[in-house]
Amino acid sequence: MAELARRGESGGGNYYRTQPIRLSRLFAQAVIASTYQGSTTYREAYRLRGTRQHATFENLAAELGVT
Repeated sequence: MAELARRGESGGGNYYRTQPIRLSRLFAQAVIASTYQGSTTYREAYRLRGTRQHATFENLAAELGVT
């Protein structure tokens, strides 16, 4: 912890790197791709991925390389 404090980091982790691992990177990519294709609603995608804001969804898509 002393190292984190010295570097000015909280040690809380990076949401966009943790989320895909939590349920599965492949699942996250599939949900996002399905949403962009129109097969899944954004509301359902938010529920499945555990997000609430569109910006969070978009940032997660960018982190995973899904466009």
